[in-house]
Amino acid sequence: MLGILLGTVVSVLRDRQQSLRQELFSEMAVVQACAQQHVKLFRRDKPRLRRSMQLLSAYVDEKRDLLQARRGRRPLLGEGGLLFGGC
Repeated sequence: MLGILLGTVVSVLRDRQQSLRQELFSEMAVVQACAQQHVKLFRRDKPRLRRSMQLLSAYVDEKRDLLQARRGRRPLLGEGGLLFGGC
């Protein structure tokens, strides 16, 4: 009985983990596409491009910190701009 319950719990948790991972990769693709469009949109206006990338980077940092807090980890300082090549 305990084995069946444990197997069910592990299966459900694994499915949830895979679902979350898929959602994160999907969101990452959207953010990267948005960053590419911002580069095209502001290619002649460097201050606006820099500000736009700062906002996108702040969003990604906040999302990463939230996920790490949920996993019980502290946010890693000094990371950022990984999706945008350090812009």
